Amino acid sequence: MSKDALKPLAGLVEYRRTDQVRWSTMAAFDSLSMAEKYAERCGSDNSEDWPWEYRAVEAEKARTLGAVMAALYASEINCGMASFWDAGFAVWLGDDLNGRAAEEQFAHEDFDEIAEWLHAEAVRLYPGSEYAKQAAAHAALPEAEG
Repeated sequence: MSKDALKPLAGLVEYRRTDQVRWSTMAAFDSLSMAEKYAERCGSDNSEDWPWEYRAVEAEKARTLGAVMAALYASEINCGMASFWDAGFAVWLGDDLNGRAAEEQFAHEDFDEIAEWLHAEAVRLYPGSEYAKQAAAHAALPEAEG
């Protein structure tokens, strides 16, 4: 298959426990309508006490770890991440020279949560930054809470 034959991803399906704030990505599709159908099917057979919910989002509006880190870099907000096997990831905003403004530990499978945390902390700690201004201008993105 040629590189030109690959379609860009257009839709993602995300899930979360109904008692949680953060969403995690579970599937990606080359059309938003397929993602919407899959999300609907995932949630269709659930009883009222089922603790999961699903949604479809446009891939370009999804907040991925790479997108968040690139946007922070472009806005001159330093951040970092270090791994240690079996201990997950240490993630921070700031740097060793000027000090870390925030730091958190995450399990190895929590990349979506890392992206949400970096986003929320950057907006909170640097409200006058280009990053925070762009986040406010793109209010259509699912907002991070918590």
